[in-house]
Amino acid sequence: MPYIKQEDRKQYDEILNKLRELLFKVPDNKKYGHINYCFTYILKYLFNLEHGPITYNDYNSIIGVLECIKLEYYRKLVSEYEDEKIESNGEV
Repeated sequence: MPYIKQEDRKQYDEILNKLRELLFKVPDNKKYGHINYCFTYILKYLFNLEHGPITYNDYNSIIGVLECIKLEYYRKLVSEYEDEKIESNGEV
């Protein structure tokens, strides 16, 4: 779960808001590449710097984090959108 205590979030809010502002300015046809770059950069350098040489366990953990991000995004945002579309357009 991506939920951390409110007081722990504060240390990230300023930089994340700045990143969000920068990404918002990127043209739509380039935005997803920029987002991918940011996430890949963070994961690549965080694990290499903290643990030395990266291991299979590190790769496995990173993939797990990315999968959980995907699932949480779907659960909180996409499924709500899909429910609205079912309501307005009917079931398949």
